[in-house]
Amino acid sequence: MTLNPLREILNKASYEAGMPISDKDFIKHYNKCLSDLSDLYDTAKATQEQTIVCEDINNKFPLLNNCTGINQVLSPEGFNIRNFKIIDGKYIQFYWRGTYTVREYILNTQIASLNEDFELNPVYERCIPIYIAAQMVKKVDKDNYKELMSEFTELAALANSSIRKVSNRYRQIKAPRFR
Repeated sequence: MTLNPLREILNKASYEAGMPISDKDFIKHYNKCLSDLSDLYDTAKATQEQTIVCEDINNKFPLLNNCTGINQVLSPEGFNIRNFKIIDGKYIQFYWRGTYTVREYILNTQIASLNEDFELNPVYERCIPIYIAAQMVKKVDKDNYKELMSEFTELAALANSSIRKVSNRYRQIKAPRFR
């Protein structure tokens, strides 16, 4: 029998904290952790895609309601482009006609119970229990809190760098012409 992924994170956090954690406290600290991770790293932000067909360059196309920024805009051929303009943070306007795929950053969904599904890159799942454990021991043991938060910071940075390496593995590295 497999446990709910959130219940597994709760059990790991309880183990790291050395104390039981209530569902209410877990949900509060889990949502705060997602917020902090998305503030620190773009790779932890939720994204959503929409396809826009631009037939008139004077048209403004609405972004999603909960859009917090643009991740990337792709041409029909799949190339990353910059020939667009964001207007008032709510609309996008293109300089040429075409069909564009717009990937937008959206707000991370807050969980309300342990039975909900959540969307986060699984690489970050190692650091979330550490964060929750640190928040639980914050008032009791300051030294353990600092140690757990430094471990959280290291694991989150490692997760971010590994995601960036995987998504950028075919990049070309320029070498100097003359040695």
